[in-house]
Amino acid sequence: MNDNTPILVGAGQYVDRELPSPETSLSPANMAAEAARRALDHAGASGDLAAHVDVLAVA
Repeated sequence: MNDNTPILVGAGQYVDRELPSPETSLSPANMAAEAARRALDHAGASGDLAAHVDVLAVA
């Protein structure tokens, strides 16, 4: 495996079970960012690791 190959070390999920108004709900990008923050927390990542994330992609 190449030393630069990214690996998954944590998982995070954001679920909005309420029926929020458009003014109070998170945008899809902000929902993905929140899930990413939770994944970093789950992985036990230190606070500065998030600054090294270059891309958050959804397919």
